[in-house]
Amino acid sequence: LLLSQASEALASGQLNQTFQARGITELETLATSFNLMAQQLRESFTRLERANETLEQRVIERTASLSAAEAELQALFSAMTDLVIVYDRQGRFQKIVSTNPKHLITSIADQMGKTVHELLPKQAAETVFQGIQQAIATQQVVNIEYSLPIEGHEVWFAANISPLSQETVILVARDISDRRRVEDERRKQAEALLKSEQQLRKQNRVLLDLAKSAVL
Repeated sequence: LLLSQASEALASGQLNQTFQARGITELETLATSFNLMAQQLRESFTRLERANETLEQRVIERTASLSAAEAELQALFSAMTDLVIVYDRQGRFQKIVSTNPKHLITSIADQMGKTVHELLPKQAAETVFQGIQQAIATQQVVNIEYSLPIEGHEVWFAANISPLSQETVILVARDISDRRRVEDERRKQAEALLKSEQQLRKQNRVLLDLAKSAVL
């Protein structure tokens, strides 16, 4: 009866059970086995509790680490002036990250799920689309430049298109309008200088011909 009661208590989770037997060898052996089993169960539950405590601590630490990483990433995106877009193979917008509205040809909500050919001017759309195809085909970074009409101004972008998988790419575009304006101004100055030099050479040839005629 005592062994039965101890067994029931052990089964119900009361692990601090022992059984005292007197006089009968079989019962003493059974009691010893019972006491050993109870001790092993106590030790197993103790190890399990310690393991659970360790796991909970790791989960807490990991959660804190992920929260910190997420906050750092959010701060990084907030500080970015670049336009970040994920496209699929068809040139369809999958994700857009931009903290600068002046970089957007239209709202993010209007762009989601649409292709570059549906949203961008023909030339820019074809430039971006070909860059996407090349990046996926070669699994290499592709560099492109294109312009968009945004709020009545021509905005130039230099973009790196990097493959994410066999079906998607990420485009990181930077506004290079100021650089393009400087380059255009330098080109115009160089063209004006070349034109002046050509005119000067022409005038020199005319004067030289007149001088030759006067001598003759």
